[in-house]
Amino acid sequence: MTSAKSKKKGARPGTRMRGAMEDAYATRGKRNARLYNGFSAKMHCDVVVSGALCFLHYLLAESDPAVVRVNYSPLVPGLDPKQQIGFHAEVVDKAGVLKLRTIRQASATPLPAQQEMIELCMHRYRVMPNLRIGKYRTVDHEVLTEQQLIVGNELLLRNWLRLLKVCAQARYFPLAQAKRLLWARLDSQGSCTVADMLRMSSDQAPAGLILAAAAKAAGNGECRSDLDTVILGKNTRFYLRGRE
Repeated sequence: MTSAKSKKKGARPGTRMRGAMEDAYATRGKRNARLYNGFSAKMHCDVVVSGALCFLHYLLAESDPAVVRVNYSPLVPGLDPKQQIGFHAEVVDKAGVLKLRTIRQASATPLPAQQEMIELCMHRYRVMPNLRIGKYRTVDHEVLTEQQLIVGNELLLRNWLRLLKVCAQARYFPLAQAKRLLWARLDSQGSCTVADMLRMSSDQAPAGLILAAAAKAAGNGECRSDLDTVILGKNTRFYLRGRE
């Protein structure tokens, strides 16, 4: 059972992270799934996901410019948090659609009881907007399979696994100067490589902060990158649309 202490937000990130892990462990139930903790650059907070497939979805969602907000621990309005709801994440895209995402190993027709629960959840989100995920226009249900998550995204997932660690380390540092250097380079040259970042770095804006700023810009669609085709290194390139 989840302790009362874990439900309270502590002042320290470590305390909050332990509480989130306790809650995730309690709601995992009897499923034999590993718990993974990470940092969400889109929501600027620590997150916990259950199972390897959900962890891959976390990496893909953080890298997707179409995703505006995401919650990896969904709580349906008016339902018990421990109730099996049939989906694993809430995703709001740029069109304002809230997608209730189910992550599966393979495509399958849901059982009648599972379909009824999904429809109930969608109705709850329509009549009782979930303020934790922010505003949205409409609600939809989406299923992503292991093949959809992995095939064609192998290098992208690997690179974002490393990039999110950079973003986590940069979370308590101001990025204003790093952003100014990054965008000055993008505006003048159209692109910026990691090697350029190393040359531009200074005490006020180390290369790590410039890379974190670039990762966030690529993740929200402000710029593009070759992270899906080039392994993260000095030759990795971030660029403006139309200036490839």
